[in-house]
Amino acid sequence: MPPPRRPRPTAGEVSWGPDFHTPSSSGSVGPTPSVPSSSTPLPLKRKPTQHNQEEPKTKRSKSISTSEQTSTLRDQLPVFFYEPRQDLEVWTEEEVLDLFGVDFDEDNKPEMVISDFSIYDARRRNELISLDTLARPDGKERNFQAVGKVRVIQEYEDDDGENNEEGVYVILKTIMFFEYDWNEANWWRAGAIETPLAFYVLDIPNPRYQDFFRLFLTPRVIVQKIIAAARRDNKIRDEDFKNDFETQSDPFGRKFTAGDIQVARSYLRPALKELNLLARFKDVPLIRALLPSRSDEDNNGMDNNGGRRWRNHRINIDRRVLEYPNRTCVVESIGALADGLIEESVLTVGPRPKRVDERMEKVEKKRKAHRQRQRLYRLLDVARHDPVVQWDKEDIIRKGGKRTRCLSSVRVNGIVYKPGDDIVVLVGHDPAKKAKKGPQSLIPHESEIPEDGQVADYFWFARIIYLDHEAGNLSGDTGIAHIQWYNHGSQIPILEELHRPQELFLQDLCGPVPLACIIAKVKVKDQPTEAGLGKLHENDFFYRFVYDPVTASCTTPDTEGMDKAKSDPRPDACHVCDLREKIEERAIPQPIHERKNGKAVFTGVKYDNVSCHLHDFISYKSYEVGGSDLGYIVDFHEKGPLIVVRKVGRIRDVKVLPEDYFRDERHLYITDETDIIQADRLVRVIHVAHLKLLKNEDGKDTREEWISRSPYHFYLKFCFPKMKVTKRAWEEKKSCRKVAICATCPEAEARRWEQEREVRAYYKQNPLIATDLFGGCSAFATGFALGSQCIKVKYAVEIVPSAALTYRKNSPDTIVINQCMNEYLRYAVKSQLEEFKDMDKPKDLYHETEDIPDPPKRGEIDVVLAGFPCQGHSDLNMYKKANDSKNNLILTCLSEVDRLRPKYCFFENVPGFLSYRLNAVQADERRVEGGIEQGGLKFLHRALLDMGYQTVFANLEAGHYGSAQSRVRFFMIAAQQGLPLPLLPQPTHDFPSRSLNIKFCDGSAIQPIRTSRNVAAHRAYTVRDAIIDLPSWDWQHPNFNKLSRDEKDELRKRQQDGIPAIPYQGVPHPTWGKDVQHHYVENAVMSRYTVDCRPAGRNIDPDKLQHFTKQFLPKVVESVYKIPPGGDSRSIQPYLGQFQLHNARSAQARRGNISGYYRRLDWNGHFSTVVTNAHPTAKVAKVLHPDSQRMLTVRELARAQGFPDWFEFIALEDNVITHRHIGNAVAWPVSKALGRSLLDALVVKWQQREQIVIDDD
Repeated sequence: MPPPRRPRPTAGEVSWGPDFHTPSSSGSVGPTPSVPSSSTPLPLKRKPTQHNQEEPKTKRSKSISTSEQTSTLRDQLPVFFYEPRQDLEVWTEEEVLDLFGVDFDEDNKPEMVISDFSIYDARRRNELISLDTLARPDGKERNFQAVGKVRVIQEYEDDDGENNEEGVYVILKTIMFFEYDWNEANWWRAGAIETPLAFYVLDIPNPRYQDFFRLFLTPRVIVQKIIAAARRDNKIRDEDFKNDFETQSDPFGRKFTAGDIQVARSYLRPALKELNLLARFKDVPLIRALLPSRSDEDNNGMDNNGGRRWRNHRINIDRRVLEYPNRTCVVESIGALADGLIEESVLTVGPRPKRVDERMEKVEKKRKAHRQRQRLYRLLDVARHDPVVQWDKEDIIRKGGKRTRCLSSVRVNGIVYKPGDDIVVLVGHDPAKKAKKGPQSLIPHESEIPEDGQVADYFWFARIIYLDHEAGNLSGDTGIAHIQWYNHGSQIPILEELHRPQELFLQDLCGPVPLACIIAKVKVKDQPTEAGLGKLHENDFFYRFVYDPVTASCTTPDTEGMDKAKSDPRPDACHVCDLREKIEERAIPQPIHERKNGKAVFTGVKYDNVSCHLHDFISYKSYEVGGSDLGYIVDFHEKGPLIVVRKVGRIRDVKVLPEDYFRDERHLYITDETDIIQADRLVRVIHVAHLKLLKNEDGKDTREEWISRSPYHFYLKFCFPKMKVTKRAWEEKKSCRKVAICATCPEAEARRWEQEREVRAYYKQNPLIATDLFGGCSAFATGFALGSQCIKVKYAVEIVPSAALTYRKNSPDTIVINQCMNEYLRYAVKSQLEEFKDMDKPKDLYHETEDIPDPPKRGEIDVVLAGFPCQGHSDLNMYKKANDSKNNLILTCLSEVDRLRPKYCFFENVPGFLSYRLNAVQADERRVEGGIEQGGLKFLHRALLDMGYQTVFANLEAGHYGSAQSRVRFFMIAAQQGLPLPLLPQPTHDFPSRSLNIKFCDGSAIQPIRTSRNVAAHRAYTVRDAIIDLPSWDWQHPNFNKLSRDEKDELRKRQQDGIPAIPYQGVPHPTWGKDVQHHYVENAVMSRYTVDCRPAGRNIDPDKLQHFTKQFLPKVVESVYKIPPGGDSRSIQPYLGQFQLHNARSAQARRGNISGYYRRLDWNGHFSTVVTNAHPTAKVAKVLHPDSQRMLTVRELARAQGFPDWFEFIALEDNVITHRHIGNAVAWPVSKALGRSLLDALVVKWQQREQIVIDDD
C-alpha cells in the first residue's frame, strides 16, 4: 500500500502565495480522491523493489532532519552496512560491459544507468556512506564501492523507451569520482559516479540507502530551484521564493522548510560558478540574500570532485533543451482542475483572480453540501414509500375525436408530470457495465450514505417523451412514461471521478419506465452558457452534450430533430425511436423500386446507407483476407436480394506484369467472369472512369486530378476473360469498350465534388489559420494541410532546435517558435497583461540572441494541432516515473487551447496515453500504481468539455490509411459546439492489424474504427512498394579476409551487380554513406506509394536524398552480415561478442532467446513501428534492409512513415538525429486522412449553409 500523501498546494497558492484563496469551484469540479494530510516527513514515495540487495545491520538509529546544518546531518545518519544477499546474482563490471556489447574507450567512456543502488566503504566493513564523503578527504584510507541494477542508457531513450534493458545487478569495486549536473531537471538523472571503465548515472536508490542519498541530493535540488527561480525572474526576492518553496516537496516526498535553504546555501556558489552564472546573477535579490560569504562557505566537497564532465563529450543542443525542462505552466482554469491530481507544483499565469473571504466561502460551501444532502434524503424517503399514480379522463389525449392511449399529464404522489419534464428513478442494473456488489436498487439508510454521496449514486435521470396509460409490465403495473435517458458525468467512463457534479449527458436511448417508478422532478437546464452555470442552483442540473456509448463521443444535441419531434402530430412520437428504426432499417438489405411506365421496377439495392444501381461499380466483402472484392453490376435478383456482377481486378495484382510497369492501385481491369452475391456483402459504390475519358480539352491526361478527388476514384483500361491474367492474355490484352454507367450515382458524386470544389476554392482564399503545438519536424501539420486543402499552418512551437530548423526548411511560410512550450505560454499570457507588457521575450533556443516571434492571440487561430509529448505514456517505456514532469505538458497544451479557443483541435499521442494514471505513486522502478485510472483521458475530456468542445477519439493504425508501416497512435478530435464534428477516418487500405478497441475502467469498450480484413478498398502496401526504387548499398565487411571462399564470392558478385560496399570511416564520422551520391533505381517496379513519395516530374538532388545511415562499430556490421532474409539475432555466432544474445545470464536469454534483435525485413511484409532510436539491437525495431547488408537509411525510414522525398531533415553538428525526428512523427498518410476528415466536415457545414439559404427562400 503506498504511503499517505501530503496535502498539495493549489496552483493559485504556488503562483500567488500560500495565503491566496480562490472561490470554490463547487458545482463545476467533481470530487477527487481524498488526500490525507501528513505532518511528518514521508518516506520515499516508491515501493521497495523486489530485489533489495542488502539486509542491513543497525548499530544506532536517529531521525534525519535536513533543516539542520550539513555537519549535524552527517552525524545523525544511522550506521548501516551492506551485506551481500546469497540469492542475488551480482555481475562484475567487466562482465556487464561484455553483456551489453559496450566497447571501452578511455577518452569516451560508455554511460550506464544504475538504480536500486547502495554506496559503501569496503574498508569499513561495507558501511553505507553519502557521496559527499567521496569528495571530502578525511585522512582515512577508503575504498568506495557500489552495488545496483545497471543497464545501458541510450541517447534520447526517453522518447519511446524502446531500448530500455531490464538490467542486471553489478558490483562497482572502484568509484573514482562523482559529478552533479546542475542543469538536469530530472533529479534521478542529475548525479553520476565514474569508475575506471564507465560513467553510471544515479537513478532511484535502494530504500535502505535512501536517507544517505537524500543527504546528497536534496540540497542540490534546492540549489537548482533557486537558480531556476532567478532565471525566470531577475527581480525575485528571498521572501517570494520561500513562499513558493515551502509548498513543494523534496525528491523523497518530504515537504520543504525554510531551514532546508540554509543547508543548501553552501552549494550555491559552486553551482553558479560551474554554470558561469555567478556574475550574471550576483545582483538578483534572491541570490544576493542567499549567497554566503566566502568565509562562511565549506568548500570541501561542494564542487564536483575532479571527475571529467561525463556529459560534455556527447551532449548537444537538442539533448540539452530536452533534459532541462521548465516548470509546467498553466492558465488558471487548467491549474484549478489539475489541483490535487499531479505531484508537480505548477506555475499559474494570467490575471490574479479576486480574493474571497476564505472563511465565508467555507461556510457557504458547507451550506450547499447540507442542502444537497437533504435533497438526497428526501428523494430516498420518497423511494421508500408506495407511490400513488393518478390521472383523469381529461388527461387522455384525443386525436380526430377518438381517445388515444397517451396522456397529457399524470400525477405521481400529487406531483404533476408532463412530456418534456425531467425526472429521476432509482438506479437499476446496467448490463453494459460490470455489476456492482450488492443490489443496485437497494435503498440505503441515511447513516449508510458516505460523506461524498450524491443523487447520481442512487438515481438515474431521464426526460419524459410521452405518457402511455395502457402499456404495462410483467408485475401488472399499468401506465408507463416513455423516456429518453441522461447519463450523469460520474456514470460515463471518459469522466467518472473527474465529472462535474451537476452535469448530465443526453443519450440516444429511450424506453418505458412504469409511472410508479417516477421518484421526483428535477430541473435540467438545456445547454446553458458558462455565465448561466455560475447561477445554477446546487440542486439543479444541466446538459450540453449527447454521449454515445458506442463511440464514447460527446456531440452537440440535435435540437432540430427534437423540435421536429415536438411538432409531430402523433401523440407517441419519439425522435429516438425514429432514429433507432432508421438504424435497424439500414441493417437489412432493401430493394429499390422506381416507377417506369406506371409500374414499380426493381432498379437497385440499398444496404447500410449505401444505394447501388444497374451499371454501378461496387466494392463488396471478400471471403478472403486482403481487402474487398470489386465488381460491375449487370443484374439483380429481387429474391434475396441478390446482385450479379462482372468481376473487376486490380492491375497491381497481375503477376505477369513487366518489371517497369506502373503498379497503380487505382488502375482496374474488367473481366467476363461473373459472381452472384448477397446484398449484405455490399460495402460501397466506387467511381470508375475509362482512361480514354480522363483527358481535358487540350488532350492532357487528367487521371491524377480524378484520383485526387477521393480514395474511391479509379480508372479502367483493359478487359480480360478471367481474373487470373496469364502471360498470353496480357500479351493479347485489349482496351475495353466504353462500359455503360449508371446515371444516378455518378451524378450524386459530381454534386458532392462540386460542393467540395467550392469549399476548397473558398478556403484557398480564406484558409483556416492553424498552430502546431509540439510541432516536431512538421509531419503532422504539413501532411494535415495537404489532406485538408483548407488550412494554413501559420504558427508552430517546437523545443528541439534541429526539429525547428527542419520545420522551417520544409514549411517556410510557418512562423516556427523554437522554445519550450511552458516558456512560450508564460510569455504569451503575461505579455498581454498591463503589468507585464514590457517583459523580456524568451530567446530562440537555436538563434540564442534572437527573440521569439509574437505568439498568436485569441480569435486568430481556427485549428490547433498538438502531438503532446508521449515519453511517460509509451508502452515501450519500461521505466515509467510517477513524477515525470514531461507528462504534465498536456496541461500546458490544454492551457494554450483555453487561451486561443480555436474552432477545431486534433490531438495525438501513443496508445499508452489511455493507461496514463493521474496522482499515481511509484510502485517500483518500472511501474506506477494507484491514482485515477485512465486519468489522462478523463482529464483531457473534462477540460475540453468545460471549454465547450465536442469530442471523439480512437486508436488509428497507419497501415489502414496507406502507410507501409504498422503504427498505432491515439487521436482525439474536438470541435466547438454547433460546428460539424469531423468524423474519425475509416480504413481505406486492408492491413494486418491487432484490435483497435479501447477498454474502459468500468468494463465497457468501444471500437470506433472498423478493422475487418475483407472490406477496405485497397490492398496493404509492402516494404517493396515503399523503397524498391531506392538504390541498394552495403556496409563494407570489416573482416573480409576472415570470410569463407563462398562468402567472399557472394560479396564480389554483389559489387559486380552494381551494389557498392561503402567502408567504415572511423568513430568521429557520424554517418555512413552520406558522401556517396545516390540516384533512383532506373526501371524499378513502381507503385503509387513510390510515385507519391517522389517529387513530381523531376529527380531529386542526390545530395538531398539522405540515403545514408548512422555509423556503427565493426562488431555490429559483422553481425548484420550473419542475418539471413527474414532472420534475426539467433543467427549470430557467439564469437562476435554479442553476449546479450547468447549469454545464459542475460535478459534476452532468460526470456528464451525470443526474436527481438537484428531483425531483417521481408520485401513482401511491412515495416514495424519506426522508433526514435533506430538501431539493429533495438529490441522492438525491425530495421535491417531486406537484402542489403546494412540497416535502413534515413530516407528508407522516412519512406516507411510516408514522407515525400522532397522533405529534408536537418541534423545539427552532423549528428544523425534525423532518426529521432522520423520516429516521433505522425505517419504522413494518417495526417492526410485526418486533414481530409476536416475537409469533409467543412463540406457538411457548407451544405448546412446552403440549406439555410434554401429554407429562407
